[in-house]
Amino acid sequence: METALTRRAEDVAFDPADLLIAMTPAYASAVRNISREVGSQVTLLGLWGGLHIPYLPDPFGASPEVFERCYGFIDIALEDVCHRMKMSRLQAS
Repeated sequence: METALTRRAEDVAFDPADLLIAMTPAYASAVRNISREVGSQVTLLGLWGGLHIPYLPDPFGASPEVFERCYGFIDIALEDVCHRMKMSRLQAS
């Protein structure tokens, strides 16, 4: 995590084709205003992969068990997002 970088959403140039993925409803609300300006979509990561977990807390600094569990959820959800995006592209072509 030493190489992790953070950036304010306001400082990123979004594109209409972007899918903005938030880990919490509060962050989704915050980036939704930005997404409306450019026409991109916003989703909650924890709603993908059959998880139905709208709030994925930041596991940084948590116990190793909590950290691993949260990252397991993130992996499951991102696999689903990537799979669905690939399938969508294949169907479009």
